[in-house]
Amino acid sequence: MSSSTAENALDIQSSLAPYTEFMCLNNENGVIPPRSTPVNPHTSEN
Repeated sequence: MSSSTAENALDIQSSLAPYTEFMCLNNENGVIPPRSTPVNPHTSEN
């Protein structure tokens, strides 16, 4: 299971390194920093 997650994470990181990093951090802390998000939350919602 861990291997699958690691592989998927690497694949995403290759395309969106900064976005993945922020996502992982927000997942661990449970808080989403608006300044760290490369894309506006409103745009992402739509």
